[in-house]
Order: sequence, then structure tokens, then C-alpha cells
Amino acid sequence: TSTMSVIPPPIRPPVRRLCAGSSPIPEAKKETNAPIVATMMPSTSEMLMRSLKLTSAMFIPVSGVHFTLLHAQSIWQPIRSPRPVSDDGESTRSGLPDRQRETRIGMWVGGIALGYLLASFIVPALLPTDTVPELSGRANAFDYANKDGGWGGAGNEPHPEGDRMFHNQAAHGGMFAWTELDLFSAFVYGFGDLNCHQKHERSWSINGNQMPVCTRDIGIFAGLAVAGFLFSRRGVNRWTIRDSLLSVAPDDWVADFYLRDRRALLAFGGLFLFLVPVALDGGIQALTDYESNHLKRVVTGVPMGFAVGLLLSAMFAARPASFTGGPAQVRLPANARLVLFDDDAEPESAPESASDDGTSEE
Repeated sequence: TSTMSVIPPPIRPPVRRLCAGSSPIPEAKKETNAPIVATMMPSTSEMLMRSLKLTSAMFIPVSGVHFTLLHAQSIWQPIRSPRPVSDDGESTRSGLPDRQRETRIGMWVGGIALGYLLASFIVPALLPTDTVPELSGRANAFDYANKDGGWGGAGNEPHPEGDRMFHNQAAHGGMFAWTELDLFSAFVYGFGDLNCHQKHERSWSINGNQMPVCTRDIGIFAGLAVAGFLFSRRGVNRWTIRDSLLSVAPDDWVADFYLRDRRALLAFGGLFLFLVPVALDGGIQALTDYESNHLKRVVTGVPMGFAVGLLLSAMFAARPASFTGGPAQVRLPANARLVLFDDDAEPESAPESASDDGTSEE
């Protein structure tokens, strides 16, 4: 159980800035080693800092007016900073020192999805022409692992034409077994056999070879890749799955939901909305004579894959053990704080200054 309270943001000391012309250069040769440091933006993972060293100053008379010419030497030094760090050494968005783990998780999710997506196009293009015939099987089951029928080979068994899940394989290019392909191609088509129904009328063909997954799965893997890479850039560990999931959105966008403690509704309600397009397109197709097309399948598959990718990334990233200071260390939008308490105990009361009217919100 958690309660959320709003705490005023801490007052930070003003930052001193050096304005041009604040101290005139004397009319004499002068040397200074004072560096000019560029401020790093919050989203920067690696930037270059340049310091300018003034080496000499000379005066050039032009029509009675003296101009100062400064010779500058540029020194470029690489600086690695995964996340901007606040004064107390904590990340400005999660409460942890860095977000390298979240970056790796997002890159893994996005990289695996993108890798299989590319392989789905490359493998049928490189296989000999007409190696993979027209297929039609079931999702979540192996149907083309062997040509003998039975377990793993149900797609090669004789079936009446127009069957709901299978067809007469002999009339659609003959038998096929992905176990007879090279190792990498077998993995790509084997995963597609397990994951997808592989109906030929809902799949693309390249070089005379049917692709390992249908066009809707193509859109799903594309959405997975986008979600993973987005999480690698924006996502942070915020103790719970829902808060980690919402971290990909700017804090200002979700601040109102945190003030009212409606973050679960936003997180999982948002995921549900991403699933609506594929539910409508696929559901109507399954219940009526309506038949979708390749474009609709791809377009409706992308938001579904995006939702699944965000959820997977948040599930791997949410790690309470990373917060050695407990839930109070977690930084949330709207200056909210995560408070844990026993069901039998009274919840902790927020300070009277937690909100503008002196009351707290649970």
C-alpha cells in the first residue's frame, strides 16, 4: 500500500554566471588559465567540454580607436556523464546516482526486437527461391518442425482446403520443415512457427519465400523496438512497475495524476488503449466475415508492440533493492513521495507544508 504526498521543491542556491565585460582587460599583456565550462543538458549522455585559454592580448590602432585581439587556444576534453547529478549526488529523475542499468535494459529490449524484425526480411531474401512455401498453422504451437506429421508437424498433415487453422499443404508448394534449414534460418522460422499462425494470406513473401511471421507481427516487433529504445533514453527505475513505466513521459505531463494518486489508472489504462486497435481489427475479423489487409495489420500491430515493449522494460527496470534509503529516496513527478506502511498501521502524515493549502493528499 502506498500513499503519495506533495512536498515543496528544495530551494537551491543561485548559480553564479560570468557575464562578458564584467572585468575589462588591462592594456598590457595578460595570461589567464580560467576555463569557460559549458553546462550539460539533462538528456546528454556524453558531451565535449571546451576550455579557452587566453594566451595574449594586443592592441591594433584603427583610425584612432584601439581594438583588442585575443588569441585563443581550444582544448577539447571528453567527459562521460550518464545522467546529470544533483548537489546531493542523486539523479534528478529517479533518486539513484545513474540510470545505466535502465539504458541497458531498453537497449536489450529494442535491440532484440529490431534484430528479429530485420532477420524476418533478410532470411527469406537470402534463402533459395521457393524454399518456403505457403504456410498455414496455429499460434503458440510448432506446426512445421518436421514433415512426418504428429507433434511439431501438424501443418504437413493432410487437411481439407479452407480449414480454419490449416490447409492442404500439398496444394500450396509442398511440405516444409524449418529444421532442415541452416541454423540461423531455422531459429528465425522456428520462432515464427511458435509465435505466429503463419497464414500465407496474411503474410508477405520475399524472393518466393513466405516470411516467418505475419504482417501484424511485423508491426508488433517494430513497436517493441521503438518502445525499448525510448525506454533506454527516458526510462528510470522508480521502485514500482507503474512508476517506472510512466517515467518515459515528461514529468510535467503526468504531474496531475500524481497529485491525485491516479498513476495506476494512467499507466495500465494507457496500455489498454494501445491494445484497442489490434483488438478491434483482429476481433471483428475473427467474429465476422470481415478480412483485414496488410497495411491495417501493420498499423494496428505497432501500438500493441509499443505497449508490450514499455511493460517489459518497466518490469525489468523496477528494482526496489536499488534504493538503499528506502521508498523515501524515490523521486516522483510533482514532488510526490512513496510511503509504505502496514495494513494495520496508520499511514504517515505528510508535513503541513506539503501543499499550498497546508493539507496533504494520500
